[in-house]
Amino acid sequence: MTLADHIRLSFPGRHFSAYGDQLVFDDGFPAPTEEDLAQTYEQAHAAWLAEQRVANANTWPTKTEFWAEFDMAQKAAIRSSSNPMVGMLLDELRMWDYTIRSDDPRITAGMAALVAASIISQGDADRILGLH
Repeated sequence: MTLADHIRLSFPGRHFSAYGDQLVFDDGFPAPTEEDLAQTYEQAHAAWLAEQRVANANTWPTKTEFWAEFDMAQKAAIRSSSNPMVGMLLDELRMWDYTIRSDDPRITAGMAALVAASIISQGDADRILGLH
């Protein structure tokens, strides 16, 4: 598909002309380049992925149900960890009195800390966060 075809699909009803190697809309504004369209696609794809993560977020009504996602060895490693980020996750969980969502930044940061500290595997983190 050519750049002109992409522009026709992306901007229906807009007319453009070629001036040298640049495409210009009839109102005088430059048409997007291939790089612009690629960046726009990447941004749209990133936004779609973010929407999917929110739509598919795992939820736990209580911190007890979230804590149950970890096996006994992982729980022991979490409790005995000297990693400050792991400690922050535990502190957050102790104070948490509402539904936990896997897309909450505190949860994702805590899970990343658990992976970085080799307490859980990336596969376990993905399973818990619903990214499988």
